[in-house]
Amino acid sequence: MVETQIKERLPRASNCILLSLFVAGMIISASVAATQDEPPDPNFVQYRPSPRVRAIPHIAYAKYSERTLLLDLYLPSPARRRIPGVIVVRGGGWMVNDRKRFAHVASALAERGVAAACIE
Repeated sequence: MVETQIKERLPRASNCILLSLFVAGMIISASVAATQDEPPDPNFVQYRPSPRVRAIPHIAYAKYSERTLLLDLYLPSPARRRIPGVIVVRGGGWMVNDRKRFAHVASALAERGVAAACIE
């Protein structure tokens, strides 16, 4: 019975976590977009590849006229059969910034067992 209750609550908890990650990403993105006219940030976190993460760059996920939108996928390594996933959305209104700015966030999530896709 307890196991059934846990299984019923798990999807709701996952949705709350995903929503929290999305909101946090949007807040971070808004602050990044607000600083686009300023000189480069000396506190910018540079992505460093991890042996516990498999990165698959340049995956096309949409095409509009001549523009192809790409994503970089970060997967936990070694791969498990089923894993949760999130989409890391950057700021800039799809006009400034790029998906690589949050590679360190996606990699950190993958190190913790969550697949993460950084999109343009």
